[in-house]
Amino acid sequence: MTTETSKSQNRELTLLYLEEDNGNCRVYFRSEARRLYCYQLERRGEFKLFACTSDGEPLASIDPSEVEVTLKSTAPGEVKIGKEFLEWHEAMTAQPSSPSM
Repeated sequence: MTTETSKSQNRELTLLYLEEDNGNCRVYFRSEARRLYCYQLERRGEFKLFACTSDGEPLASIDPSEVEVTLKSTAPGEVKIGKEFLEWHEAMTAQPSSPSM
C-alpha cells in the first residue's frame, strides 16, 4: 500500500509541478505514484487541494489536516494563477515568528 492511500493521521504526499491552467484557476501536480492532483482557487487568496481524474477534473477534495504535502517543485508563476498560488503557498508554509519578550 502506498502512502497516498494509507489511512494514517498524517500521510505524506510528495508532488511535482506539472502545469498551470489559468482559465480554470488550477495548478496541476503529479505525485511520485503518477496520480494527478491540483490546487484550485476557491476564493481570493485560498486554494484547495484535489485529487483529479486523468483528464484533470477535480475528483475529491483532500483535507489538509490529514496529509503532509511536500512540493518538490512549484509553479513558475508566469501566469496569474501561478503567481497567486506561489503567494498563497509561501504564506501557508512560512514559519510563524517567535513572540518577542
